[in-house]
Amino acid sequence: MRQQRLRPVLLLIGLLSFLVPHSPGYGGGAMAPFARIVPSAAAAAPTTPEARLRDAVTKRVTTVLRLTSDLRLTADLPAVTCPNLTVTGNCRTVKGRSRRCKIDGRKRFAGFFFMREGNLTLSNLEVTGFASKSGKDNLFVRSVGGAITVRNCLFTKNSGGVIDVTTGYGLKVEGSSFVRNEGGVINVAYSTMEAKDVLFQANTGVTAIGLVRTGLICRRCVFENNTAQTQAAAVGVGSAGSIRFSRCRFIGNTVTEVGGRGGAVIVQGSYGQFCHCQFERNTIKVAGGKTRIEHVYLNGGLGDFCEKVPSTGVNFDVGEAKVNCKSCPSA
Repeated sequence: MRQQRLRPVLLLIGLLSFLVPHSPGYGGGAMAPFARIVPSAAAAAPTTPEARLRDAVTKRVTTVLRLTSDLRLTADLPAVTCPNLTVTGNCRTVKGRSRRCKIDGRKRFAGFFFMREGNLTLSNLEVTGFASKSGKDNLFVRSVGGAITVRNCLFTKNSGGVIDVTTGYGLKVEGSSFVRNEGGVINVAYSTMEAKDVLFQANTGVTAIGLVRTGLICRRCVFENNTAQTQAAAVGVGSAGSIRFSRCRFIGNTVTEVGGRGGAVIVQGSYGQFCHCQFERNTIKVAGGKTRIEHVYLNGGLGDFCEKVPSTGVNFDVGEAKVNCKSCPSA
């Protein structure tokens, strides 16, 4: 009776054995189980520009990422864990010419965030659409303890700040432009900043560069038509910092709040050096809606000028402005 019940089952097993493909690669019998299953997409290498960027940010080893196309973020970038990260744009125009690769924050998302020592180098990029909303600083770069280097980049139409560095090994910017950003551009505290051949143009809100206990060396930089809607100037330096400008131009910068000082530069309890610099049409707003020329304001600070102190526009309550060319670079 039991044999009769098992007979149909045995017949079915026998029939299925003829339907299973055979291969000599698995003991001469049926193919190995799961041999044809394709690995999941999660295990594959990232292919989209954004996925490649996210992967590079979280590497644990030195990483160089070369972007070849623009990208628009779909979420905040993760915190940077890569100890030495370089992101370089290598995009092309339709005619094959080299151009910057664009990273767009879509006015919603945050960029690189360091919470420890680390090196970040950015080159040949156009950065746009990073914004600060709901009290969250969606800066493109925020570093606490790292070293940041920026070369040949354009930062435009960002709001709420672009680069923020607190302590660490400082910020270096070369051959780059900051144009039409809102709410300030760069803030550096308890660190250093070097800028060479950098343009700050038509930025609005607060200072283009805000410094607290930070040293700044700026060579061949241009500050043009920046508007500070607070009491701060285009460049403001707090106490115990020092600023050194060489062959820089300050043209058409203004402070629009009544009582604000330093249309171009304000030095508070610190030292400023201006070597072969040009000052034109920098203004502050005074009572009655009028404006007056003010290039540099020394609030308890000292200012050295080479080759001469501007005849107008250098003011101070407590401080001193004098001619001094001793430590100015020759070029």
